[in-house]
Amino acid sequence: MPRQFSLLVFIIGVFLTACSGDRAPAITYSQDQINRGAQAFVTCGVCHAKEPNASTPAGPTLWRIYGAKAGQKENYTYSAALLEADLIWDAPTLDAYLENPNTALPGGKMLFPGISNNETRTDIIAYLSTLR
Repeated sequence: MPRQFSLLVFIIGVFLTACSGDRAPAITYSQDQINRGAQAFVTCGVCHAKEPNASTPAGPTLWRIYGAKAGQKENYTYSAALLEADLIWDAPTLDAYLENPNTALPGGKMLFPGISNNETRTDIIAYLSTLR
């Protein structure tokens, strides 16, 4: 009976967590991924700052972007498409967006063709997760 009870408690816990809106556990990235992401971020840095409260004419700061609701940074005017999308910049959303911004968010303002290499995208996302 205790084994069945433990299984029932586990199932109820999973159900309550799913219903509560809590996110999936955070992804852990290696230091190598973060380092490679910092190097690859040079491409992003042409249009995006990585410091708090900074911005460029081309894009908002990416400081604390990982896990944030899209369209919330100050000092930047977002597209209607992005504001209406109700996105959270988590790993899957960032991955899709970095692969092809125009497909992931039609009508967005980002003029970038995307990053086709899966590893490079993951590395950049790893780096973005450290900008806290």
